[in-house]
Order: sequence, then C-alpha cells, then structure tokens
Amino acid sequence: MKKINEIFACLIVLSIIATSCQDDYDPIGNNKPAPVLKISPLYLTFDGGEGKTSATISTNSSSLETSTPPSWITTNFNSDYTEMAATAQANDDVCSVRTGTFQISTVTGQSNEAAQNINFIQAAADGILTFDSFSDKDFEQNWQTNGTGDVSLGNGYLTVGANTLLVCKSTAALVTQANNVVIASVDIKADCEGGLQVYLTDDPENSFSFFFTVNNATSTGGFYAFHGSSPMALGDAIPGDPLNGTEMPAIPSSGERDDYFRIEFTNAPRWPNWWQSEVNIYSLKTTNGETKVLKKHYTRKFEIDNPKPQPGYFAVWSRGTTCYFRNFILSAQKN
Repeated sequence: MKKINEIFACLIVLSIIATSCQDDYDPIGNNKPAPVLKISPLYLTFDGGEGKTSATISTNSSSLETSTPPSWITTNFNSDYTEMAATAQANDDVCSVRTGTFQISTVTGQSNEAAQNINFIQAAADGILTFDSFSDKDFEQNWQTNGTGDVSLGNGYLTVGANTLLVCKSTAALVTQANNVVIASVDIKADCEGGLQVYLTDDPENSFSFFFTVNNATSTGGFYAFHGSSPMALGDAIPGDPLNGTEMPAIPSSGERDDYFRIEFTNAPRWPNWWQSEVNIYSLKTTNGETKVLKKHYTRKFEIDNPKPQPGYFAVWSRGTTCYFRNFILSAQKN
C-alpha cells in the first residue's frame, strides 16, 4: 500500500511538472487580479494654437492598446505607461471648436479588459479655451451662482434650479470682448427650459439669454431669446423657420438620439460684424463613448443692437424648470 501511495505521489508531481512546462500554464488561474486602468484627467484641453499637455496613467497591465487619435492630435507614452503626452496642431478654423475621442485599453489576455476614453477639446483659431465637463465632484472653472435655485454637481452632470444662472468667471471669460470672435455651447437635457446667457454684465438688462425646450412626445420644440427681461423676436418653432420659409430636419425620437441637446451661440460666421450673431440647436448621439452632432435642427441669425453688447461673461441658465447641463465650452479670441 505504501508503494502504491508513493507511485501516485510521483505521478502527481510529474503531472504538475509537465503542466508547468507548457506555454499556457497559469499558476494563478482564476485568481488573477482584474485589469485596472485609471487615467487623469479624462478631458485634455488646448487653446487654438499648437499645444501640449499630458495625462497620468495607473494600470496593472504590462501593455496598453489604443485607438487611432484624431488627425490633429499626436500621442506618446513613456516607457512604463505611467504618462501619456498629447500634442495638438494649431486650429486654423476661426469658426469651429475641435473635439475628438481616444480610447486606451489594457492588454492582459483576460476577457474583462479595462478601457477608458480620453476626450480632446481645442479652441477655434486664435482663441483661448474655457471648458467644464460638469462630470467631476468639483467645478473645473471659477463659477458664480446667481438666483434662487440650488446648483450642484453629481451623477456626471450639473443641476441648476429654476430661475438660476451659473456665471463663468474664468480667465477666458474675463478677456471676452464684444468685438472678438466667440463660440459658446453647452449640452442641456431635453424637457428643460434653459440655455445660455451671453455678454453678461453687472446690469442684467444688458445681457442676452437664449433657451429652448423639446417635447419628447411630439418631437417638436421652441426657441426663445431675451434682451434683459424683454423678449426678442426670435420665437420660431422647432423644426422649421417659417420666417425664412425653410424646414429643419425633424427631431429624432428619444431612442435615436441622446437625452441631451446642444445649444450654441457664435458670432464667428458673421465676422467682422461681431454684433451679428447666431444661435444653433443640435441633437447629439454618443457611440463608443464619443458624442457627436446627430442633426442640426434650428439656426437663427440676428443682430444685437440698441445698445450693442458690452464686454462680459457667459453663463448657463435655467428659466422655469430645473435644468441639467454637460460640457460647457467657450472659445474666445484674446484682446
């Protein structure tokens, strides 16, 4: 019996030795740690000229895999994958803020690889950028609340109570002059009455406010504008611009688009007549972590006069209901 036990023991040892010599032998087996990938920050921002910035990486993977970056971005990793440098080419388009997404994922051979998206945002030509994703626990810029409603961050968005605005007091906003090219946008959840205030000064009657609301049930909406507390003659329906005899694309159903729309204010297309501006409304679609414009539903060109706007700030604004915002972008030319 003793000899039989010894024989069995030898067979077990030989089996372990033979298995350990195989290339795919894994002594840890199912006890391997899960792939870990942490990147900070997840939003890399650039002014309009050529620029360089970096993100720190924490991972237990010995190798990383990446998607193709936007054509205007070059990326480089250091030898131990603890940092990624990103270089942006200069933006030569005065009318357009550039955005793009880049994915990094672990390479461990496991079925549950970790992945993260890095987002790139660049100001228009000759502009400086102010950006806040509103996805963190703290504000990325210097914001000031004015109104009666609560303002809070959480769950990946900004909540602004009714009849309240959040004024951007960043460096870029401070140098924004009425005779410079500016492009401002923010994503707002459908069914809210809110949007942007522009050229905001200490005198609220010298500000301009734009908001829109979308009815999910009928896929229609409305756009409204105020100079101070006085309505401006911009109350065209969405879709369609009956004053100009044009029809805009119908708003896709909530299943086809994101819950958030984008409202954009810009004077860039009508430069050098900087007081002639336009507001645009876009539906959005997020695929594989990248948000892109799905359709443009409304555009209205108008002239601001009597008096012409003074240098001021930009703000996100909630009118009659609590509103939810993401991704505030302000590109402003320097003086």
